Amino acid sequence: MEPSHLPPYIVSPGKEPSEMLVLPMGITAADAEKELILRTLQKTGNNKAEAARLLGLDVKTIRNKLKSYGLD
Repeated sequence: MEPSHLPPYIVSPGKEPSEMLVLPMGITAADAEKELILRTLQKTGNNKAEAARLLGLDVKTIRNKLKSYGLD
């Protein structure tokens, strides 16, 4: 058995499965970014400032991305 056979939260202690983002192969970078932003907003109770802080983004960037997704 190799480390690659284990879930990431076992290989990287401190990361719980709920904190991991697993994406399917072939997903576009834009779709991955959207999923990450939406899941972070869900985790923060839709707090855009907190989501921006966690993602290292400006709140304005989060707002602009949501607008581009039609979710403003």
